[in-house]
Amino acid sequence: MLHKFWTVTDPMTAQIQMILFMKNVSMLGGALLISQFGAGPFSLDARRSRRSHLKEKTKMHNQSEAPNLAAIKTAASRDGRFV
Repeated sequence: MLHKFWTVTDPMTAQIQMILFMKNVSMLGGALLISQFGAGPFSLDARRSRRSHLKEKTKMHNQSEAPNLAAIKTAASRDGRFV
């Protein structure tokens, strides 16, 4: 789990261990940032909430249009025009 790059004597192995250690440190830093600030607007959770919000908004918009369409059809049928 821990890369002891400072105890390795072979230069190539020491370089590999140093790279792996820095990779682990950067991943830990990224995990800390996400835990403190959240996943952000490009996360899958944000995408899911935007999609559900748009569905609700479209649903409400369609429900508000329904009485207007019925009124237009009723008025058109009284005039002898069928829509």
